[in-house]
Amino acid sequence: MGFTKEESGEYIGYTQGSGQPPTLYFENGRLTQEHPHADNVGWHPLRNRQPNHVRINATLELGEVRELVVISDNLSYEEAENAIKSIRSKRRENIVKKNKKNLEEKLRKFDSESRIRLYEFLDEDGTIRKPHPSRGHLVRPLDDDFNDAYNEDYAFEQLSNANLAENEIRRMNN
Repeated sequence: MGFTKEESGEYIGYTQGSGQPPTLYFENGRLTQEHPHADNVGWHPLRNRQPNHVRINATLELGEVRELVVISDNLSYEEAENAIKSIRSKRRENIVKKNKKNLEEKLRKFDSESRIRLYEFLDEDGTIRKPHPSRGHLVRPLDDDFNDAYNEDYAFEQLSNANLAENEIRRMNN
């Protein structure tokens, strides 16, 4: 199938899980190249693009927000910090609801998380919708840790050969 630069918008960077090919981020969506859930592999166009789509790199130390880089220009630092705290609070509640076995261990791991992670969500007048925490932080082309193997040419080559993710196809058919 493949997608074009006109559909994706500009390439803005990538996230990467350990030992996996990167997920490539564009203005209008992301391309997941590998994922434990096969139906998540492929192109994910943004729904409701502007102005309410938010991207934030959040640095967590022992489960607490230590630093934020607001990649989108539609949220203040304080609003972004509150959003990340709200998303993490809801994720913690879900861990409690869904995990009867090893709950204490899972909460300890969640509460001690120390990493940088990209969070995406829709901000609808202060209400956070459809939060998506990525496996890693967004590495942008001018960042010191940018791997040039994943440059713009690579990103658009991968995009030109991509299919729509199965979970996106199901969403569109419902």
